[in-house]
Amino acid sequence: MGLLASGHGFQWGVQGLYILDFTVYVGALVILLRKPIQEFVALRRARLVKDIEESRALRIEKEALLADYTQRLASLEAERQQVLSDARAAGESEARRIVAEAEQAVARIQRDAQARIEQETRKIEQELRLHAVKIAGAEAERLVVERISDNDRRKMFTDYVEHLETRGSLQ
Repeated sequence: MGLLASGHGFQWGVQGLYILDFTVYVGALVILLRKPIQEFVALRRARLVKDIEESRALRIEKEALLADYTQRLASLEAERQQVLSDARAAGESEARRIVAEAEQAVARIQRDAQARIEQETRKIEQELRLHAVKIAGAEAERLVVERISDNDRRKMFTDYVEHLETRGSLQ
């Protein structure tokens, strides 16, 4: 109690007025700024709600996109394997077709070559026969000239004429 008696305590005349001034000042601020603060808070709240809703919608959209990409990524390996399998199958099919065409071409070339060989063989055989006939004729002529005398030639001539005459009378 010494504090209050010494004059250092709460003095309503001075400090009470400070409290009253502060209360009136706060009251005036509340009365004057209530509507702008409420509008600010309402606007801020509306902006925050809108931002939260947009964030929520964006998150849902991005989660759906992530799920889609995850599914695509998971199916990508299967799709890659399918593409490789299809490409291999197409390549093998094309290789079989090319081999079949090549075999047909080889067979055709062999047939053509065999036909040409046979044709050339017949031609050479014919040329050889003709050449052999010419050689035989030349050799026969040479032998006739060497070995047959004029008397032999006359006798053969007469025999041939007689033969023709007897033959002509038979007809």
